[in-house]
Amino acid sequence: VLFRSPMKGVPNCEKLRNFVKDLVETELADFSGTYSPFTAKYYAKILADQVKHEIKDTKNDDLHIDKRYKIITMASIGEKNDQDLRIKSGFMWDKERDRYFDVSILVKDQGSQSHSGSGIFIVIQVYLIYFD
Repeated sequence: VLFRSPMKGVPNCEKLRNFVKDLVETELADFSGTYSPFTAKYYAKILADQVKHEIKDTKNDDLHIDKRYKIITMASIGEKNDQDLRIKSGFMWDKERDRYFDVSILVKDQGSQSHSGSGIFIVIQVYLIYFD
């Protein structure tokens, strides 16, 4: 079975990572950094959807997003209190065409005086799976 290569080449993950990081930081410009479970759940879904749609709709040819790529985004938002977190995912993978990247952002709580390390963390995972 012969597989076709993406017409625009494989996506440039470093440029995509910067694109997504700028997008998320723009969305968080007025955010105080105070954690709330309700708003975290709400914003995680909104951020995941927005990142997916912005990647799909980008007109920037440097990002190399062929229309045959399926885009999967996951967003995690949690309270940061000097803990460690690991997120793991698994897929059947085509190492020649499929791509993955993530963006991690820490937002300090600007209203908290009690703990200098408090705030929130945001992790956006993006999977670009090629379907021929």
